[in-house]
Amino acid sequence: MKTIFIKRAVLFLLMVHLTLVLTAQVQTVTLQPGPASGKDAHLGMLNPNVNQGSSDDFMAIAWTCQGVPCGGKGIIEFDVSAIPTTAFVKSAKLSLNHNNTSSNANGVHEMSNGVNDAILSKVTQSWTENAVTWNNQPATNDHKNVYLHPSNTPTEDYLDIDVTDFVQDWVSDPTSNNGLMLRLLNDSAYKALLFASSDHAVPAKRPKLVVEYYDSLPASMDTINIQLNFEDGFDAYMGYLNPNNNMGSQPDLMALAWTCSGDPCGGRGLFGFKLYWIPDTATIASAKLNLYQNYTSSNAGGSHQTISGDNDGFLSKVLDPWNENTVTWNTAPAFTIDNQKYLPPSTSAHQDYMDINITDFVQYWHANPNVNYGMNLRLYTEQFYRSLIFASSDHSNSSLWPELTVVYYYEQDTSNTSIHNIHQPFKVNLYPNPARESVKLEVSSGQIMTGVDIFDPAGRLVYHHNNDFRDQKIIPLNKLQAGVYFIRMTNDKGEQLTRKLLVD
Repeated sequence: MKTIFIKRAVLFLLMVHLTLVLTAQVQTVTLQPGPASGKDAHLGMLNPNVNQGSSDDFMAIAWTCQGVPCGGKGIIEFDVSAIPTTAFVKSAKLSLNHNNTSSNANGVHEMSNGVNDAILSKVTQSWTENAVTWNNQPATNDHKNVYLHPSNTPTEDYLDIDVTDFVQDWVSDPTSNNGLMLRLLNDSAYKALLFASSDHAVPAKRPKLVVEYYDSLPASMDTINIQLNFEDGFDAYMGYLNPNNNMGSQPDLMALAWTCSGDPCGGRGLFGFKLYWIPDTATIASAKLNLYQNYTSSNAGGSHQTISGDNDGFLSKVLDPWNENTVTWNTAPAFTIDNQKYLPPSTSAHQDYMDINITDFVQYWHANPNVNYGMNLRLYTEQFYRSLIFASSDHSNSSLWPELTVVYYYEQDTSNTSIHNIHQPFKVNLYPNPARESVKLEVSSGQIMTGVDIFDPAGRLVYHHNNDFRDQKIIPLNKLQAGVYFIRMTNDKGEQLTRKLLVD
């Protein structure tokens, strides 16, 4: 198991106890618009300047038409403005139904030339349904891609795709809502995913988004930051050059396709986090993983490599137990591709991969701790020469160890105060709240405050102040978007108090 540290200057356990007295209720919004209010379109490369905003297909396709490439992508946007900008999104599930009346790709999901797996990417520019085309398609951000597995049947419906991360961003910052783009990972003909669009004649076939949210926050929320360490590291590398050799103390956490003196010498990584610090009764709101590039690695030139093609990869949930001191390539545990996490190709040789969304993994492990076997890291295309090179928990630089940040919540249990008993080490007045340009902190007399941190609902640090002050402090908020935040104050005894802060 991993040691978890109290992070002060270098290594820390960040536990934010939010002493809110609200008992929040879950609200549900279901969006399944039709032709009049739906916003989606097909972007086809055959006629790249032609708009297809009224197509009844929402599809990703790689095809030919009389020998000419005629594939394309889908683009879709949901109006989530009915959800308050201060809401905390509990879950957002997208359902896409096979288009049984499509005139494309024989009317079915196709895998005539390889698997038809795909991704949903966040669109970062505005677009108009009746004007968007292949040639003027908006840009996307691949950082938060959601992976869609290859179809299991020719008419499979893809139900309850987790897009919580996207929707929380859109709710908190409505100006960022430009929708999603659907595209195949491998765009060589012939393959396709054919879903119904909002223009489909059958209402039940149209894309559906179901959002559960708290209009006010749960009674208590905590953020915990877990960083692996080398003393009892829960990670290993499995290489196939010497398939019976254990490499549990390897400083690299990597996915590699390479040669050594002409012989193939690639491999995969294994790693995981113990979650025993999270209460059994908690509900996981989000879990974000940070992997830091190992610039001192002796493998692959010490950098991510794309010599023979893209180095995109996957994080997959491991299904069998393993021991880091004995696991090898030949004894590698099984894993599942269900809900695996797609890692986009690196954009620089020393890129860190930050805020990888593994919420559903952590939710599963928290609910089933006896089967928390961690993750498998591998390349999408395991053909040399390409690599993803991260630091493991055995790296000499502790700031590069893999890191997991989990936000969880629980309703205050007044019948059992031994669980998450509320402790207030000092008093604080926070006003105005809601605030706009700034907020004033007034702390109880005699307190020496050593730090102020502000976090967004996903647990990301958005403001940090580490200079000592007494009595009061004015905190600028002009760089923050309107929404809900948590402000944590720390005194010279290391005691902490956190309050909810609303920014107009």
